[in-house]
Parts: sequence; structure tokens; C-alpha cells
Amino acid sequence: SAVAAMFEDTGIQQQQQQQLQHLDGFFPSADWPVPAELQNLNGHKNEVIQAEFSHGGSRLATASLDGSVRVWQLIHGAKGKPKLFWQEALPPLMVVAVSDPTAAARARQRREQAQALVINHIAWAADDSKILASASDNIIRVWCAHTGTLLQLLKGHSQQAHVLETHPYDARLALSAGYDGQTYLWDITTGVALKTFSSSDTIPLARGSWAPPVIQLCDGHFSPDGNAICIADVAGQFSYYAVGSPTPLLLSGPHDQFFKKDYDPIMHDEAGFAAYMDPPVPCYHLKGQQPLCDNQFMPYADEFQLAYREGRVLEFVRSGGAGMSLRGTCMTLPSSLQLWPPTVTAAVWKALEDRAALIAKGSSRIVSEATARDTAERHALEEHSKLLAALMRGMTLKESEQRAQQITQAVVQRQQQQQSATGLVASGAGLAAAEAPSTQGGRQRQRSGSLTGDFDVEVDLEELADMAGSDSDYAADQVQSDSEWDDDGDLSEELDHDSDAVEQRQSQRQSERQRNHRQQRGAAEGRSLRSRRRSRRQERSGPLT
Repeated sequence: SAVAAMFEDTGIQQQQQQQLQHLDGFFPSADWPVPAELQNLNGHKNEVIQAEFSHGGSRLATASLDGSVRVWQLIHGAKGKPKLFWQEALPPLMVVAVSDPTAAARARQRREQAQALVINHIAWAADDSKILASASDNIIRVWCAHTGTLLQLLKGHSQQAHVLETHPYDARLALSAGYDGQTYLWDITTGVALKTFSSSDTIPLARGSWAPPVIQLCDGHFSPDGNAICIADVAGQFSYYAVGSPTPLLLSGPHDQFFKKDYDPIMHDEAGFAAYMDPPVPCYHLKGQQPLCDNQFMPYADEFQLAYREGRVLEFVRSGGAGMSLRGTCMTLPSSLQLWPPTVTAAVWKALEDRAALIAKGSSRIVSEATARDTAERHALEEHSKLLAALMRGMTLKESEQRAQQITQAVVQRQQQQQSATGLVASGAGLAAAEAPSTQGGRQRQRSGSLTGDFDVEVDLEELADMAGSDSDYAADQVQSDSEWDDDGDLSEELDHDSDAVEQRQSQRQSERQRNHRQQRGAAEGRSLRSRRRSRRQERSGPLT
């Protein structure tokens, strides 16, 4: 719970340090002075997780698991005290939970204690006027470094941010990145997010994004000139964001760049240097001799290896050598990423992190490490298969999902129309059955009526019955047609066609149904006309006996 500040006088250090000696290109050999502890800085009530000097070097900020940031000032001592020593310059900067009435009520209902906030990272603004801290509630706080006043709450991350850094020159800018896969560029004076980058958008295609889950971000820095940002994720990728347009040389490099012996076992040789076990040579001896490989450690084509050694990668890729293309110019993933995308690594990493957190809490519902790993891997590969299926149809995952939603809505709308038509037909048939005569005598009495009275009612009822039968046939035909449409293939098969083909197919079916309906109505009208002619002939021949 204490931070030991260690200082060595520069002149003494230079006197004690021996002259560096280089032997045949090996590391220098030197005798360094033993550090001397000058002062203990006491105050934190839990483990100190970070200590960050200000850019001017006269102040020190320390962050602890007790949820506080303490600021220490370097001052000159009075008589009887060390020449230089540190003392606390401000009251502790406490990370206090932002009030959330809903969450507080839920916690009280479940009789849960509010979880203490933990500081993940701290940083000084470029002019040392502000101190930033990211906490476990996904919020970044900005304090005045002179008064300790809370100035801003930077809200945007949905998961914890363990990356926090300020711009090297502009005191208004800072970046943060977190486990939600988001990178934010902040204006800390106004609290506004100026730009957001997502790890899901790092897929090396002309357009589109990775399938879920998100790829967690674990490290990041500004470039020394402040014009670029480099962000690393848990899958071993790094993303480079900068002002201006990307240079062709950066776009020409393959997505995966491993050396063949990157993960081979190593040992220490007699001189204490890292050396491969097979062959037993120092690692640096193979510099420039190992082939460049993808993430499955499959070497790229020999032509590319030669272009790599000769510095002609851009020329080689631009010419389409070995089937390669500039990043972001096609819709085909490299074979290595088709087999094992970074989302799978991220899913496994997240599953193991969650399992470790449950163990720390003492939970009884803990699966084995192998089960957690296999489950996360399987689910991530299932999501990745959806992306590959969309790419096979020339669509992004988002476009494929939108198309599936459109077809689903069309199917639901068709079913609703079908139910409405069936209900109307049933209502008409019920009316005809209720008003039709129930006995032979009744029918005879209607036939013996005048041409302007009962006869018209009889004709209308017969026509209604014929029309009801015709509409029933049409409804049955529509049901059969819809059934045939459903039997042609499920939604996934329908997605195999482009939108124009699907719409044309639906239009053809609708035309066929309308044509059948017109034919059946014509037949019904013909039957009604023949019935009227028979009735008129019977009326002219006299009353029925």
C-alpha cells in the first residue's frame, strides 16, 4: 500500500556506472549502482496498481484498488529533512459511483451490496492541468490537477476500458479503448467523443465487419508526433489509425505476418542469450532467413517470400502475384482467416476471463476450463459461418441479415393476407347457407314468384353461393401456392438468390393466382347465367305442378 520513490543523484550515478563494453555485438556488460530507497509514500488502503509521473516530472499520481487517485508533489526539504521529498498535494480523488436509481433499486430488492469501483488506468493531460482515470463502471473521469475538481464524465464504453492515453502535444485530446472493442478519441475539455473506431470493422475486406463477438482491445498508444493511433487486441492484431490517406505500402502487407519459428521452444545458451533448441543457434542468427507465414504457420508462396526479402512486396501484390490483393479491395477473406478468425480467439479469451472472475467471487457454478474454451469456440465459429455464407452470396453480414428480415416480413404479411381472405370467404359462405331455403317446397315457391320479386332473390342467392365456392377455390389455391412456395426451400435457400430474382419469382406466383382466380370467377358467372336462363324458361311455360 505504499509507493517507494527512488532517486539517485545524476553525478553519483555517472561516477558509479562503468563504461559500457561491447563484445562481438553482444549486449553491453555494465555494473549498475544498487537503488536506494529514499521515501515511502503512505496513504492508499489497498494495492497500488499504477504510478504515473507528470510530464514536467514534479508531480506523481498513484491509483489504487481502494478507488482513489492520490497526487504527490515534489518539494525541497527544510533543514533536517532530505533535500527532496514528496508530499500529498491534494485530497484523494475518489471514484464515486454515478447515481443510477434503477440499478440502486434493483440492488436493494436483491439485497446486494454495491460493488466497489476499481480504477483501471490513469493519465496526465499534455500540459499536466488535468488527470484522467478509467474505472470499472466504464466511465472515464477528468479532474483538475490543481484543485481536484471533477470536470467531466466521459461516457461511451459499454465495458471496461483498460487503455487510456493523452495526446503528446494537444492537451485537449485523449484516447481510450476497452473490452467492448471500441476506441474513442475524446475532447476532454467538452467531454465529447470526436471519433469512434470499432474492432469489428477491421476485417480486411472492401466493406463489412466481423461476425460477433466483439474483439476486445487491450493496449494502445499515440504515435510520437500525435498524428496516428495504434491499438492492439487480444487476438494479436494491431490496428493503425492516422490522419490522411493510407499509404499503398501499408495496404500491401498480408493480414497475417508470422515467422515459422515464432512459437518454437527457446533456451539460454552459454552466453545467456535466447537460442532455439532446434537448431541450437541464437534467435537473431535466423534474422531474414525464416519464411513469412499466416496464422496457421503455412508459409506464403515462394514468389512472395522472394519479393519480401528483396523489398518488392508492394509491386508484387499490386500485380496480383500469388492471387494476393491490396487490403480492402476485394470481398474474399484470406484462407487462414476463413479457418480461424480473430473473433474465435477473442471469444475464448473472454470465456476464460469470465471463468476466472467467477472463481475469484467463489461461485459454485464454474465449468471446467476445457468446457468454457470449447463452448466459446463453437459459438464463435457458428457466427463466423454466417459471415462466410453471406460472403459467398457477395453480401456483407449486415446486408444478409437485412435481406433475411425483409423476406421474413414478406412471409408474415402474406400469411396475414391469407388469413384475412379465408375469413372473408367463410363469412360469405355462412351468409349464403343461412338465407338459402331449407326445403324443397320453399325453393318451389320462390321459383313460382314473379320475375321482379322472388326470382331475383333466388338468382342472387345462387350467384352468392357460386361466388362463395369460387372464392373458396381461390383461397385453397392460394394456400396451396403458398405451401408450394414454402416447400421450394426455407429462408436460407431463398437467401441464396439475389433480391431481384426473389421479387420476380413472387410476382410470377401472384400473377398465376390472379389468373386462376379470374378463370374460376368466369366459370361461376357462367353457371349463374345458365341458372337464370333455366328459370326464365320455366316461368314462361307456366306454374310448376
